[in-house]
Amino acid sequence: MERNITGALKYTIRCLEKEWLRSGETKFTEEADINDMEHIISLICAKAEENRDIFLPGNGVDFKETLSISHMNHILLRLGRKYSKALKNARKKEKKCAYIKLDKEEIKMLCRLKDLERRKLLIGK
Repeated sequence: MERNITGALKYTIRCLEKEWLRSGETKFTEEADINDMEHIISLICAKAEENRDIFLPGNGVDFKETLSISHMNHILLRLGRKYSKALKNARKKEKKCAYIKLDKEEIKMLCRLKDLERRKLLIGK
């Protein structure tokens, strides 16, 4: 019985991950220059690194929290892919800026990352 439940949970999580990797309907197109894109990519990497430590054994993170953090990581992954691709294309075409199409979740995550950075800058001063 426990084997069936574990298998069902693994299958459910795989399905969730597939869904989380898909970007939703474009709600906003951001224009960013190369420096902004590099900076945002560094913010994404820092947040992903921070989230990685949460999954270490002994941190006492419950299942619901684990799913929430995993979802956030997938949104970060989508953002990172979009910004990396836009940066690569801008450099290839020797342009100073690029347009990045974002869905609702990606917009929220980008705002959250920028807000966290502002807070850290204020605390650091």
